[in-house]
Amino acid sequence: MSNTKKSILHVEDDPDFHPYVAALLENAANVTSVHTAKAFRELLVGSVFDMFILDLVFKDGSGSSLARELKAAYPNTPVIILSAHDVTGAIEEVDATFIKGRLKEKDFVKTITKLLR
Repeated sequence: MSNTKKSILHVEDDPDFHPYVAALLENAANVTSVHTAKAFRELLVGSVFDMFILDLVFKDGSGSSLARELKAAYPNTPVIILSAHDVTGAIEEVDATFIKGRLKEKDFVKTITKLLR
């Protein structure tokens, strides 16, 4: 039985939010965080991730368009939206959505852990 942690790629334009997400998920997965869609795409080349967590709005792209791309390329990999912006009906292709200002940490971790199984 392998004890290898799952791997999550997180794109978020607010660098202060990266350590918060990583700390919440430290028991569930290794989180790699980037600030831009460009950096996100660069990390996808030659890497394997078990989940993607996306902000809706960042400097050089949008989470909604990135989510559609990811679901087309990696249909079995969960995509989560975590954003300060209203995510209601934002994207049908995602597996879960969370609003930062209303984030219930326990529910967030439970959802992520369940989707990583």
